[in-house]
Amino acid sequence: AAKEVWGLGAGRSSSDCAFDHNIQAEFERMRGGAAVTVVVDLWKCFETVSPHIVMQEAQELGFPLRLAWLLLQCYAQPRILRAFEGVSHEVVSFQGTIAGCSHATTILSVLLTGALRKAAWRDATVIPRSLVDDVTLQWRGQVGPGVQALAQTARMFFADLQELKAHVQMDKLAFVSTSRAAAQAFKLFARRLRIPHRRWARNL
Repeated sequence: AAKEVWGLGAGRSSSDCAFDHNIQAEFERMRGGAAVTVVVDLWKCFETVSPHIVMQEAQELGFPLRLAWLLLQCYAQPRILRAFEGVSHEVVSFQGTIAGCSHATTILSVLLTGALRKAAWRDATVIPRSLVDDVTLQWRGQVGPGVQALAQTARMFFADLQELKAHVQMDKLAFVSTSRAAAQAFKLFARRLRIPHRRWARNL
């Protein structure tokens, strides 16, 4: 997929992805249009994610199945978590991943790529971006009925996440817009999806 879709690539950081996102929104505003962005943050610790689902997504993606299984097995071993000056008792993850290492980010990327690709294919006016568990769905265009494409894409993306048993942090779910008119146009759809409007938000 194109770098501007996924926000990934050699030498690129989360700040680069956020800059791309914001500059595109500003460019659309200068052209007389608007941009509306749904900001989605997923839980990093996927105790509910089935290893079988991860393996299925890896197979459909063409990711090496042996490597995917080895990465999952890393979490079956007892570990001690350390933060600042404290340490935990032994932690065992019988299913899912534990945040805080590159194995977790790799598994989450494998898990979400299929859903993100579907979102990218559904409507050309909606651009998905993702950095591991942080996702945005950005619509750009003239304020009007077209903004409904964002709502439809978001609804289907949430359904795909539910099938993957990937949980959205509802307290961080929001949408932002470049104009009051765009916000009003999307609010009706956002209420149905339980997406609150915020003046600003950043998850990338």
